[in-house]
Amino acid sequence: MLFRSKDGWQDEIRKGFNECMRVLKKNGTLVFKWSEQQVMVSDVLKAIDAKPLFGTRRGKTIFLVFMKS
Repeated sequence: MLFRSKDGWQDEIRKGFNECMRVLKKNGTLVFKWSEQQVMVSDVLKAIDAKPLFGTRRGKTIFLVFMKS
């Protein structure tokens, strides 16, 4: 994803995440892949205000799984 500005990435991530969750069916799952090359996943989780069911890390790449309830 290419961000328009350094300061607006939180809003862009939040909007994208919320749209993904909106279109999921009830009990649908979302697998979220993130690289900590520039932004830490802890900052992303603050921006989306959601808690994953679980996740795994491989180097700087993190996979998180969310479920729509």
